[in-house]
Amino acid sequence: MKCISAYDENRNNNFNLLRLCAAVSVVFTHSYALLGLDEKSDPLYQLTGINASGFGLATFFIISGFLVTKSLNNRKSLWAFAKARILRLYPALIISLAFCLLILGPVFTTMSFGSYLSSSHTLAFLTSNLNMPVIYKTLTLPGVFEESHDPNVNGPLWTLAWESIFYLVLAAMGLTKLISYRPLMIVIALSAILLYILAQAYGFTPNVIITSGIGFGALFAAGACMHLYRERIILGWIPLLGLVAGVLLIGVFLEGHLFTTLEYLLMIYVVLALAYLPRGKILHFNRLGDYSYGMYVFHFPVMQSLILLTNIDSPYLLFVATLAVTAPFAVLSWHYIEKRALSLK
Repeated sequence: MKCISAYDENRNNNFNLLRLCAAVSVVFTHSYALLGLDEKSDPLYQLTGINASGFGLATFFIISGFLVTKSLNNRKSLWAFAKARILRLYPALIISLAFCLLILGPVFTTMSFGSYLSSSHTLAFLTSNLNMPVIYKTLTLPGVFEESHDPNVNGPLWTLAWESIFYLVLAAMGLTKLISYRPLMIVIALSAILLYILAQAYGFTPNVIITSGIGFGALFAAGACMHLYRERIILGWIPLLGLVAGVLLIGVFLEGHLFTTLEYLLMIYVVLALAYLPRGKILHFNRLGDYSYGMYVFHFPVMQSLILLTNIDSPYLLFVATLAVTAPFAVLSWHYIEKRALSLK
């Protein structure tokens, strides 16, 4: 068995595939939510207490914490780090916002075209989403999808606020050289985990956006710890199976948010193990590209449109249809927008 550092020397890994699976997991949960179905109808929720989207978002933030910390340590300057983050997040986001504002909005709004464009609400949708660290975003457009179970035009964009905030925190730690004091990241991760458990137990946060942000922060910081201590953490199938067995055993004595928190913590090791341990033909997926971000930022408006145009009432059918329609968006986004933007780093 080898340490993470032994696997981290090249890009021959499964991160692209894992991120795409995470994005597809989010799509699956939304196929229930946008039809007005309870998240408890999600088969994965019934089995684990966490819906597919929960596992998908956890995967995103763990991977992000790991790879973005690596990026910070490898960049020659803070500007180079900031430029890389901007080029990764903004190009596809801008196209997605334009798609929502200039195509879906005018097609589906119940308002006149002039009233729609001149509405302050339309401007708020654009500005709040372009200003990525804004936590409370305007995710609706005037007169668009107002009769839907969820009136949001692009609901998943709220999570990008937390992603960008964590980038800023990392940048500040890099600027002050605090990133080189590795135990501090452990303190941050453990503090966030404890705060998340308390928030779940006592509900002292104002809403689910803040509670989720604390949880995302814990996973991001944990991913960062995995990179910072990569020379000491062993990856192997035996430790992985041992951890899974341990969680299942402990789970007999836990319930509710305590067990789901334990599942999230297990994912920290599982995600890194699945990123590096599987070898062979599965690695060929990397030749295709990273379609996860395009899938993430385009699937929601596509799904809303499908519901309105087709009256689909099956979450499984909606899931498959959304994947089929969004996949070309994701592929084109990667090859003609994201990949080209990243070449400018």
